[in-house]
Amino acid sequence: MTVTVTGVNYLQMSSCDSTSAGGSWDSGSQDTAQYVEGSASLSTIMKSSGNNDVTFTPTSPVDLSGTKHVRFWFISTHGSLLNTKSGGGVQLGLTDGANTGYWYVSGRDEYPGGWYQAIIDISTAVDSGTKPNIL
Repeated sequence: MTVTVTGVNYLQMSSCDSTSAGGSWDSGSQDTAQYVEGSASLSTIMKSSGNNDVTFTPTSPVDLSGTKHVRFWFISTHGSLLNTKSGGGVQLGLTDGANTGYWYVSGRDEYPGGWYQAIIDISTAVDSGTKPNIL
């Protein structure tokens, strides 16, 4: 039986099919062999120490006020190298240009391996930094 699922108030900011999908990604290359949706994913080789930041800037501002959820998929071939979730692990950072807040979404203590969909309720308090005005 085929079921059609339609999102309510759903906005896809980027398909992640390329570094210019929906805006601008500051790193990554197109990978057409390993992806979850669409025709590709963005792939990057992470450093073994320090921050591994990947930044996305949408083509136009996105209103994230109210109760909103941000979702993204990721996969790590070396999940054991991630920090623990409480230590920062994998984070979503949002900024309004003056304030940057971070939500911790996973880490080596929670990451089950394989593709993982992180879902963040951005109306909740940040784990680190200062919550941005996301209007």
